[in-house]
This record gives sequence, C-alpha cells and structure tokens, in this order.
Amino acid sequence: MQKYWLIIIISLTLLGSCNENKPDFPYEVFQDSVLVAPSKIIDLGEHNVLNAGEMVIYKGWYFFLESRVHQNCLKAISPDFVKTIETLNVGNGPCDVSEFTRLYVNNDSLFVFDPNLKKVLSVDVVNDSIVVKPYHTFNGRSSKLVPISKCNYVSFDLLDSSFFQVADLDNHVVFKHPYPQDDVLCDMESFSLNTIYGNTYFTVSPSCDKIAFGVANTGMYGFGRIISQQSIQFDKIINYYSIKIGRIADECIVPHKCNIRNILGAASSDDYVFFLHSGDEYQNLTKSIFSHRILMYTWDGNPYKILYFKENPNMIDLHYDAERNVLYGIGCTPEGQYVEINLNGII
Repeated sequence: MQKYWLIIIISLTLLGSCNENKPDFPYEVFQDSVLVAPSKIIDLGEHNVLNAGEMVIYKGWYFFLESRVHQNCLKAISPDFVKTIETLNVGNGPCDVSEFTRLYVNNDSLFVFDPNLKKVLSVDVVNDSIVVKPYHTFNGRSSKLVPISKCNYVSFDLLDSSFFQVADLDNHVVFKHPYPQDDVLCDMESFSLNTIYGNTYFTVSPSCDKIAFGVANTGMYGFGRIISQQSIQFDKIINYYSIKIGRIADECIVPHKCNIRNILGAASSDDYVFFLHSGDEYQNLTKSIFSHRILMYTWDGNPYKILYFKENPNMIDLHYDAERNVLYGIGCTPEGQYVEINLNGII
C-alpha cells in the first residue's frame, strides 16, 4: 500500500511541475502601462442593432452582424451615424445566410462567410445603398477564414490533424502547420487538440507579411511571418501557462470550466499586435467573460505596453483602423455599444 501512495504522490508532483516558472498572467513581463478611456461610445440600440456579435468598418461604414436575428441580420450604419441600412436574411436563398456567419475584409473588399451553407457573399456600398451578391461556393470544412493574400486563407478543419491550413476558396491546400508544442497537450489526439485550439484568434498585419495568434484558454501567443503569400513561419511562440483539462465520458477531452479565458480578440498594425485580454475565471458555464485590458506586443513577440481601461467598456472583439490610428470593437451592454480607443500619443 505504501508503494501505491508513493507512486500517486510522485505522479501528482510531475503533473504540477509542468507549470513551474510559468506566470498565471502575462502582465508581470510588461514594463509599461497606460490608463486609457474610450474616445467614442455609441449606443447601438438607438440604431436598431441589438445583438451584435461581429463588426468591421468598411468604406467608412460600420457593419454589424447580429446573432439570433433571422431577418435583416446585417446592419450598416453610415459614417456620421445618421443612416442605418438593414439587409441579409437567414434562409436558403442565393443571398441568404445561416446563423453561423462571419465578416471579413480582404483586398479592400467586404465578404460574408457562411461555413454552414458553404458560401461567400460579397458586400459593397453603392450610392449609400448596400449591395449583397453571391461570390463563391466554399468547398472546405473550415469554421472561419483568415485572409493572408488576395487568394489564400488560413482555414481550420476539425477533421484534419494540423493546427491550421493555408488554402484557397476551392480548398486547394498549399500549406499545413502542426500544432504548437505544449507540455500538457503533447500526447493528445488531433480531435481533442482541435477542440482546444478551435478558439484561436489570428491577426494579419495591414501589409499582409506578418501574422500572430492567441489561443483563448491556453496562455499561448505566436508571432510569425507570411512567406510568399502561402506559407507561415512562427519565429516566437510564448506559452505563459498550460491549460487545465476536463473530460466528458471517456473519449472527449475539453478545456476545464475553471480555465482563464484570457483572449477575446486580436488586432494589429504594421508595428504592433494587440490582444484583448480578460482575467476573469469561469465560476460556472454560464458566466459572462469581459475584457479588462489590451496587451500590446511588438511583432518580434516582445511585450510593449498594457492598456488599462479607466472605465471598462466590456469589449468582446477588437479591430485596428490604421487611417485613424484607433482600436475599435463592440462593447457588451444589454443593447451593445460601438467603442473606439484613440492611440495617438501611445503609438
């Protein structure tokens, strides 16, 4: 009996040792911090945007994709916030979408990507009107697309054994990247790894020559280069702490509900990478997680500054507008807000 207890104690010690020397939060590696306040806050409820889940600024217009809305789920607000145009319905028509839709801008064009219906729609502003047209049928199994060039995208295939692939819209794969090394996850099967790494936020520099990622539950950040518009090399991967693993039945391995969901979004300029960060922990599966700060890194992966909010706008996504040097995104209130942070004097 004493032998068995000795084996158990040694095993627990080994499991706990993998996180030694890894800080619980990355804040201690930053030397500088700045207290910021939103430079603009707009109540979206006044513009009939009630359940915004994604947004992007395109041609000066503010596009919001609403969740749990079946009619007119794409809302476009004019640059002066005077006019609101509603379009895009949930359905099976050629310009309809499902409830699993994403927005992205590529090559100065705006697209709606629907992984469920496997199609891409183009969206444009013409004479203060919104025009939606079929663009392409998507042949892959990806849940989201991250454009890295005019033709190629980072895509995520839950049935593939790689971290991500680079492919075109016809799913011609030109590059695959293996999973990053992690002491807790190294022996897992690919399906379990897909479940854990599925909540990864990517950002591509405006010049489309650099790429960075942050994995929501693992404390892992990567900084790399886009080579010849089709392959990706990460020069630095930081792993602050390892994920806590939960298990459902005997087969399915998932992140434990007590993990820190540390990353809620990512954006970048040509000089810096911004991660929207939360320090909240899950108390139960229904707790809301909101942002507390923005972590700024240089593209070589060195910590630069932390932006702390004077009053937390509870942002749930993050974008960068190079023309105006502002960060922007959706603030989480009962109706939602458009939140803007001016970076003049900071970068």
